[in-house]
Amino acid sequence: MTGLYWQFDTVCVQISFLAVELARRIYSGFRYHKILLVGAGESSELVAKHFQDSGAVHFTVVNRGEERQKALAEKVGGTSIMLLSKPVVWIILFRESVQVGR
Repeated sequence: MTGLYWQFDTVCVQISFLAVELARRIYSGFRYHKILLVGAGESSELVAKHFQDSGAVHFTVVNRGEERQKALAEKVGGTSIMLLSKPVVWIILFRESVQVGR
């Protein structure tokens, strides 16, 4: 493992933590909010963990690859939606998730 990889990994952890901390400043809690995770990689998993640590329990995972998407959804106790290649579908999903979260 090189120093560059370690720095990137550390930045990844910090960004996921800071994203959730910023959301905590906007919302008082996450127990009744629905969290949309776009992607099923390490960053999404870290964001989900920080949201769970802050009380979130409702997750939806959207990803192009079905296997990783279902694995992360199962890990966080959420549901999964297949991301289609049409951008219009993505915009609709995102707008609905923002409205639900308010």
